[in-house]
Amino acid sequence: PLDSALAAGDSSSYDCVTEAWFDSEADFHRSLQTLMADTEKTTALAKDEENLFDRPTIRIFTAVEVESAP
Repeated sequence: PLDSALAAGDSSSYDCVTEAWFDSEADFHRSLQTLMADTEKTTALAKDEENLFDRPTIRIFTAVEVESAP
């Protein structure tokens, strides 16, 4: 996704990086689904983010960690 964003001319600067780890990709998706199902929380988070971030420029990237061959 980063390569395609850069290829599309996205030259956004970053002032914050947040990293979250999950035990599995399924746990990640379950967490997102749980959060998105709670409109009270998502509304509160969105309102708070308006005070911190330029929300239209937020970018989200995911990565899967794998072991490299020795």
